[in-house]
Amino acid sequence: MDQTCKLCNNSLESINHSQISVDTLISQAIEEAKLWSSLNKKKVSKVWQHPSPDFVKCNMNGSWRNAPSMVGGTWILRDHQGRTSMYHS
Repeated sequence: MDQTCKLCNNSLESINHSQISVDTLISQAIEEAKLWSSLNKKKVSKVWQHPSPDFVKCNMNGSWRNAPSMVGGTWILRDHQGRTSMYHS
């Protein structure tokens, strides 16, 4: 039986790398991506935050699909008391 690494032609006992299956590599990559994602999530406030009294706040949203004419958007301006001054949908 040949005890030589097919990647570098070194003895299997002296190499510093290992061979793993594609399935194992993908599985490890997915697990590391999940871990990274869980550690880097930003906390998003779900409660509207009012602006300072001398300002208005513009909240907006948009969406689209990969089909012609499938886009949408909306925006709303509100003052520090939450009163709507302008909007469009």
